[in-house]
Amino acid sequence: MEPSSHLRNLAQANAERAPVAVEVIDGIADCLPAENEMFDVAVMSLVLCSIPDQRKALGQIYRVLRPGGCMHFYEHVRAETPALRRVQRLVDATVWPLLAGGCHAGRDTLAAITKAGFEMQRVDRLRFPDSVVSICQVHRTFSAWRLVQTNNSTSLR
Repeated sequence: MEPSSHLRNLAQANAERAPVAVEVIDGIADCLPAENEMFDVAVMSLVLCSIPDQRKALGQIYRVLRPGGCMHFYEHVRAETPALRRVQRLVDATVWPLLAGGCHAGRDTLAAITKAGFEMQRVDRLRFPDSVVSICQVHRTFSAWRLVQTNNSTSLR
């Protein structure tokens, strides 16, 4: 799913060359056109930094994943050091969202995912490029599992 017609056209061109069937559709993450618990896996790449409402989009992902389903991410996240967090806040409040398609690199994406009801299974942190001046390109790749609530207990299925 891609709301940008330019990026959707690029995705469609790549989908046609994929070794598996891929359907590319127009849409936004906070209104997924799918039934509840329809999917085993969800993949998001550089989405949660730019969508207007992380909470709503994550709620939709949670809704369409079956209990125990897995969500994989590659996302900008808030920096670990106070100095880089200040720089992220500065660029997020000025030019970065305008230059990078609405991206807000300093969002606390991991906290938002956990708050949405997912449990982190693996988190890998990297800086790109790997240098002291890496300001906004802090990413994490991770997997999270949809938790199942049953009678005051939480488990994975």
